Amino acid sequence: MLRDDSSTTKNTVVLTEPAKRPARLFRYYSPVHSHIFAGKKLWFSAVTDFNDIFEVVPRFDKLIPELLEENLQKTYPLLRLSQNESYKIFKERILNTTPNLLEDLITKYSDGFQEYLDAHYKILCFSEHLDSLLMWGHYTNCHRGFVIEFDPNHALFSPRDFGKVIYENERPVACRNADARMLLCKSPEWEYEDEHRLIKLKTDLTPGKYLRFEKEVDGYFIPLPMDAVKAVYFGCRILADDRNNLLKPLQGFPHIKRFFMRRNQIEYKLDPTPFKG
Repeated sequence: MLRDDSSTTKNTVVLTEPAKRPARLFRYYSPVHSHIFAGKKLWFSAVTDFNDIFEVVPRFDKLIPELLEENLQKTYPLLRLSQNESYKIFKERILNTTPNLLEDLITKYSDGFQEYLDAHYKILCFSEHLDSLLMWGHYTNCHRGFVIEFDPNHALFSPRDFGKVIYENERPVACRNADARMLLCKSPEWEYEDEHRLIKLKTDLTPGKYLRFEKEVDGYFIPLPMDAVKAVYFGCRILADDRNNLLKPLQGFPHIKRFFMRRNQIEYKLDPTPFKG
């Protein structure tokens, strides 16, 4: 019954406010991606693969009642039982017939919205921090991976599709027109990441196959601009083979600095040390 002729999102991605460029920009990688420089492909992620179940899922508690009311008003002349049945009685009858209609619609839209957005958008996540023990532990397979530092002023990070994540207690409100906030909002529990996102339409990306959790899966990428890469940081536990997979293609790119992350001998922190080898 419920239909919204002016879809809640459109096939475009324009962040409403210009992104403030961070001073530094990093992306964490697990060791399975150690061929990134050899392949020169920058793979984007599907929101359905993110580890946050609230990812890009806005609130529908305001939009759905509004759409339901409009739909009932449109169908009232066709579905009322008699000419004498008022709209109020008609509405009560419909809602009584399906007592959980409103709640079911809100749940249905919420549960399906990730898949809907994933059909149009792909996201690549970055952080302002290199020294996060949590991110090194979570995203590099317990320090067995690596981190790439990108130049935040490179044309790759256009204000059109690059923005900083907003951390708020309440989820963004779903609306009739596309709102980039729903692609950038997260719970304050993730605030330690200081995340920035590069958001691309799937139609602007190239399809291909890549490894995810050591399995080949479908994905989307853009060519990796090597002039956007400033440095690579090897995790404390990176295997020699994975490190060499990264180093060999960099022989032709002397501008990219190499570092090895070491445990600080006093504090709970990591120290980047120039890699010579």
